[in-house]
Amino acid sequence: MRKAVIYISHDERLTKVGKSFRMLPREQRARTDNAYYVVEHTFEVLVEDDRELRRLENRIHEFLREYFTPVNHKATTNSSEWYDSAPKAIKPFVELKVLEHRERQAREECTDIKDKLKTADELNKQLVVRNSELNNQSNECKLETILKTTSFTSLSLNLELSYLLNKQCAEYRDSINLRIGHGDVEAMFLEGKRLINKDELSEQAVKWIGRASHTLFPAEVLLATACLEAAFFDTPYGLESLGESFEEGKVLDCNPMLAAKYYLKAAELGSSNAMAKICIFFNEGYGVEKDPAQAFLWANKAASAGHAKGLEMLSNYYSSGVGVEPDQEKAYQLLIEASQVNEFCENRISNHVFNLLCVDTHFGKGTHVDLEQSYNWAKKSSERGDSIGRLLHYYCLKEGYGVTANLEQAKIHLDAWIDAGDPFALAARYKDHRSEPDFLLRALEANPDKPLNFVHFYLSKSNFAQDVAFAIILCEDIYEFAHLKCAVELLIDIYTDGEVTEPDAEKAAYWRSVLNSSDTN
Repeated sequence: MRKAVIYISHDERLTKVGKSFRMLPREQRARTDNAYYVVEHTFEVLVEDDRELRRLENRIHEFLREYFTPVNHKATTNSSEWYDSAPKAIKPFVELKVLEHRERQAREECTDIKDKLKTADELNKQLVVRNSELNNQSNECKLETILKTTSFTSLSLNLELSYLLNKQCAEYRDSINLRIGHGDVEAMFLEGKRLINKDELSEQAVKWIGRASHTLFPAEVLLATACLEAAFFDTPYGLESLGESFEEGKVLDCNPMLAAKYYLKAAELGSSNAMAKICIFFNEGYGVEKDPAQAFLWANKAASAGHAKGLEMLSNYYSSGVGVEPDQEKAYQLLIEASQVNEFCENRISNHVFNLLCVDTHFGKGTHVDLEQSYNWAKKSSERGDSIGRLLHYYCLKEGYGVTANLEQAKIHLDAWIDAGDPFALAARYKDHRSEPDFLLRALEANPDKPLNFVHFYLSKSNFAQDVAFAIILCEDIYEFAHLKCAVELLIDIYTDGEVTEPDAEKAAYWRSVLNSSDTN
């Protein structure tokens, strides 16, 4: 890298923007034939060669021509470098492009350091594996020295990366502030977003995003802006929507802790949807410390407000006896209430309630056995596009649960769902065609975030389609074809806890050895 400068000079009436590899002192008289010519501002840059410096200069002039008109100078025929304006007017525009150049270089340096760090980490892993294979003490000592050296290299790279990231961040902040000063609405939006992501829901943050979104951004950002403004004034809908933005990473960065914070504030102000959300957060320990008592409290409040998800969660607590005495009849009645709410909220509430009612009426849990009604619940969930509902519907038709068995009709339904790419339908077809692994691979591709969902379907005890043997085969095949770590971990759990099959210490130990030795994702 070579040091160079971009300079702004002027004479009695014109301003020039140029480049040089010489470090020009301020107010140096750069031309002997022009007594009024002085260098007013210089910006130091690093470039590979003259060609990169010319490219930077060209970018600056292209930018300047959007705001200033280039003119011919009496002493030169080159009009591209001279402008009929004062240096102080041109300086901020040149400074912005120089900052962008430095920022781009910092990003490239960071990428290079990350690549080096990745290579060093891979070398570390190889050396650790090699170390475990060596039995000779002297060789182990030599390798330990190499490992220490490599670890030190990784540490140095980490420190260098940290320095570059901080440097990049500082230069980026300077660039954003400069752009805001020139009325750049995109920079205002980025600054407002940064403040809110740092949990600074200030009037200034709302102001920046509000000004930017009404000028620059689409409807979804305008909606987010309205939510921010509403949240700033503590309205339940605004707080709930802000929590949703943090939960799902819509417009703002995904942040479970801030999502929980705003959901809780909205719930305390009476939002039934936020009550159901914060119940789930407390139940799963997502964004907050896991607290079954708080989860039950908010489920009860959401259910009292007539919220379908709150009714479903409260039913689950009465069914499992978590936080309250078990009461299967109460649990069933709450599901019935939730299903009635579902009829009016088809696009908002999940079909899980219908699936639960299908299973409960099949087994007579909290009510009498009613296979025909069980089939109707499965059909309702299936018609609304739910994957589990489709599978329950398929097995009802195939086995004749609550309806005359019709294998041909069951296959027609399954084929249609497979054509639609439904992962549960693909897994069901794989069950009957294990010689065609394409069905399993397509199921995994269709459900990348939760690849074992259809495995848990076949493991579930509260499911008339339970098939533990096939679930184990699925896990083994998923490991064989996709090398997924989660499949091996589930196999270890299956053979260790003994909930769905007899504990098997030998098989559990085998899969632990696979987990420790294999390359899993």
